[in-house]
Amino acid sequence: FVLGGFGRGGAEKQALLLAAGLRSRYGAQVKFLGLGPGGYVAERCRESQIAVALRPFRANESRVKRLIDILGVIRAIRACRDRL
Repeated sequence: FVLGGFGRGGAEKQALLLAAGLRSRYGAQVKFLGLGPGGYVAERCRESQIAVALRPFRANESRVKRLIDILGVIRAIRACRDRL
């Protein structure tokens, strides 16, 4: 799951519920990728032993810094895909 923030919002809670359901019902390997600092979701993932990765994303910075961050996110997603 790729989430823009790891706060206590509705989308974040639904993603956690879906991840838990996929793990328990189908034995799926799930991982969360957060664009920014950790928070509520990262804590819940660690408690549930769900893999979590955090990538910085500087939305209010220069185009070059945003591009660098986007490339880092793409790399992180590809790394997950390669392990499937």
